[in-house]
Order: sequence, then structure tokens, then C-alpha cells
Amino acid sequence: MIRGDLLIYTKNGIKRLDHIYDNSKISPEIDEINQKNIKNYYLYKLKTIHNIDYSYLDANNKILCIQNLPYELKMNECKKFIEDNLSICSPKFVSVNNITDFDYIGYPLLNSEDNLNEDFDEVSNDDKYRFQGLILLGQNNFTLNNNINNNTIGFLNKYLHNNNIPYEIYNNNVTTTIKFNLKDVTNVDDINTLSLTNIRKVINGFCELNTTVNTTDKNVFYFLKYIFLQIGVLISAHYVNSYIIKIPNLAEKESNYFIYNNYIWSKVKKNVKTDKYNGQLFKLSLNQNILTEAGIISSAP
Repeated sequence: MIRGDLLIYTKNGIKRLDHIYDNSKISPEIDEINQKNIKNYYLYKLKTIHNIDYSYLDANNKILCIQNLPYELKMNECKKFIEDNLSICSPKFVSVNNITDFDYIGYPLLNSEDNLNEDFDEVSNDDKYRFQGLILLGQNNFTLNNNINNNTIGFLNKYLHNNNIPYEIYNNNVTTTIKFNLKDVTNVDDINTLSLTNIRKVINGFCELNTTVNTTDKNVFYFLKYIFLQIGVLISAHYVNSYIIKIPNLAEKESNYFIYNNYIWSKVKKNVKTDKYNGQLFKLSLNQNILTEAGIISSAP
């Protein structure tokens, strides 16, 4: 059994389990979703260092984990330790009640080979996707430093002009401000339909000006986490009156997760048994393993 606020990774982004009404279209891994009203039921609340919310599942669910790594082991040492100790550290599905703070939960690392057949349009639209990255979170008012952001200023000025998007530009000795109306921007693609190559271009455009994102809307975190995960990057956030999302430098190697066997491994922060739960719970019948915010849940009983 699973609580309805568990987040499922679908073809259309991250969705709450209790908001999936037509699973055949957006989450074909699910054959059936059964909802029940339960009393006095024990759940576990699970969280990794890359989650901002707990996921609530019962002990019957199994999640892909790596166990038995020394607690003090550095991230860049994990892969070699696993390879030297496969008998006790091989990835396996573990019942939720047996997952501890010493363990790591895996998220699939997408393979870039699906882009080998990209067409000319994808190769020639670098500017389009760079611009889409710059406005990814709805930004349409840029005040940029004339020295530090000189390249971005020139790009925005040229792109808006060449694409007949009305805009205003003001500058002084220190900064340049560029404003436009997002309603005038018509050539933006649904990011869920883009190839991995073009998602990377969008993300590079976004990272051009963003090192952190401060927001009160947690959906912004899940949106960014979903698209960054597609290029093999896990992002994290913490809450201090708002969600402060750290945007990684893609040129640097991250130190708070590791990659092994085509999965990205995130450390479990906490997994505890809750007080008896009363309310709606969901039981899934799966035809294959499914990716969730809590990791990959096994389809096997």
C-alpha cells in the first residue's frame, strides 16, 4: 500500500499517484490502481538527501537499493568498493522496512545513444533551445551585468530581434535590462517532447544565469529535478522560509551522489515507521518496475 501523494515519474513529468486517472497513457507500467480506506495501518516514511518530502509506503513495497557500504565512505570511492564487494553490495530490491540510513536508492541514468539519429532541425536550433532555457521558469525581465553577462546580453538582443519578438532594452555603465512579453514568444516546445540532446541545450541555457532558485512553490523543484534527471544529474534543495534549490555547475563533478551500473545513487536520509495511519491508501498492480520519487519500485510481489 502507498499513500496517494507519492510522486510518480511519467511521460508527462512528475505526477502524484492520486492524480493519475488514465495510467495507460501517462504511466503504462501500472496495470491497475486500487484505492482503499484503511484504519490503524503502519507505513514507513522514506527520504533521501535529494528529496524535499517524505514518501509513505508500506513494508510490502520493494525499492532498488545498494546496501552495506561503509557509512564514512566518500562518494568517489563507492563505485570501486561495490566492484570489490559485489557479494554484499550488488544493487537489489529491498523491502521498505529493511532500508536504513546507510543505504543508497537508485534512479535510472538515461542513455544518450537515443540521440544518434537526431535530425538537422535538432542540430540547427541551438539558439532556440538556449533561449528556452533562459526563460524556463517564466522569466521575461533580465537585468544583467554588462561585463559578466555580456555574451547573454548580446544573445538576447539578437535572438529577440531576429525572431520579431517586441522588447525593450535599457542600459547604463553597469547593467543592461531587457524586457519582453512571454505572450509574444511562440516557438517554445514542450520539454517533455524534446530529445535528450535538446534537453541538454535547454538546461545549459537555464544554467547560464542560475546558480540557485528561491521559490515557495515546491512544484518548481520537481519540474527542475525531472528535467535534470534526464541528463544524469540529481539536484537538491533545502527549506528556509522558501525552497532554495541548488543548481549544479555542469562542468564540475557532483559530490553528493555517485553513478554505478547506469543508475544514479542517492543516500537515504531517513526511513522510519510511522504511527498508525488512517485514511486512503493505494495498491498498485504493475507490469514492470516503476520510477517514483522514492526510487524504483519493483513490479514483483
